[in-house]
Amino acid sequence: MKKLLTVVCMLTFLISGCSDDVNKKESTHPRSELEKSIANSLIENFGHRHEFPEDAVEVLEFDETTGKMKVIALTYIYEDDIYADFKAEILSSCASVLQDIKRQSEVTEVDFIVAVPALDEDGNQMKNLEGNPIDNMTIFNMVFERKNLKNINFNELDPLKLSKKANFYFEALIE
Repeated sequence: MKKLLTVVCMLTFLISGCSDDVNKKESTHPRSELEKSIANSLIENFGHRHEFPEDAVEVLEFDETTGKMKVIALTYIYEDDIYADFKAEILSSCASVLQDIKRQSEVTEVDFIVAVPALDEDGNQMKNLEGNPIDNMTIFNMVFERKNLKNINFNELDPLKLSKKANFYFEALIE
């Protein structure tokens, strides 16, 4: 299983670097200053795992009327990564981004997802049982309301406390 994951990750890196046009996603609306700030935080915390750091921002939406923000950060696991270390790094990156979101008083709720590409050993998009392509596999899915976000002390963050405050899932990678 580990060899399969290694091959998948290697092919993911090869495919992702083939074309800048494939990797670029055009925004349907100009980003606000708040969105730019959070995008920069995502790039800073997740971009080091990408050839083009801005590819770490898969989705960043903020509804000014409701104060709800949706964030999908895209990341990769390297073939030589130890899974426990990878999870710890991702949690640390999540905490840093959430700390930046916490500073934005306009945000009342955030749905924060961290995903990895779902590619088979040939680098092709994996399909579910119905034959439909699987876009990404979720590692973490956290939903915070403002009251929970305010109660987290990010300077003394314990991942177990983070998981209790969030709607928290591990779905994708198998140890």
